[in-house]
Amino acid sequence: MEIKAPLDSYKRVFRMQAAGADGKTTRTTIPRDIVQKEAAKRGIEVKEFLKNFRVVWMYNSFEGAITNFVPVEELESLENDTEKKKEEQ
Repeated sequence: MEIKAPLDSYKRVFRMQAAGADGKTTRTTIPRDIVQKEAAKRGIEVKEFLKNFRVVWMYNSFEGAITNFVPVEELESLENDTEKKKEEQ
């Protein structure tokens, strides 16, 4: 399978690993250069970025998945939106 990306994109392949007692979660790696770039965009150190942001995966209405970094204080509203969508289904 060919992975198509814009010319200015990077492609890196990582293995996935089952996680958790029952294997319901899959773990992979976020390249350090992505974390450094995201921290720099916000004008903060990597350590502060790791403390104050979380990874949010978006999926289901398109092929694949998209990762975004969200400040911890915004997570509650995102979680509420997710719960509302589950109730509507």
